[in-house]
Amino acid sequence: MIAVSAEEAHASSDVSSRFARAPFVLLFSDEGVFSEALVGEGGADSGAGGTMVRKLAERGVTDVLLPQVGPKAGAALAAAGMRAWGLFGDAWSAERAVRAFLAGELREMPL
Repeated sequence: MIAVSAEEAHASSDVSSRFARAPFVLLFSDEGVFSEALVGEGGADSGAGGTMVRKLAERGVTDVLLPQVGPKAGAALAAAGMRAWGLFGDAWSAERAVRAFLAGELREMPL
């Protein structure tokens, strides 16, 4: 399962610059089919990254596509055995990001 931080709750949404505090995190199958939109943890005082990572782990997410990841969220992703893939440069839609990931065009981010 693949997760992408997003501004809206649909597959063609723009990617959000934030991870856990993004308005939504979209889930796609390993074949790139959109399956679910999770509401982000934007209202959380602290621990948003860990909370979102737990939600993703419950759904079997193995890869997260995003422009940046903070140290706490990165540690939570690493502890859960997930990998982060960078979306740098141009504006990205969630669908485009997933297609690029499946084509092997993204770089893995160190956690």
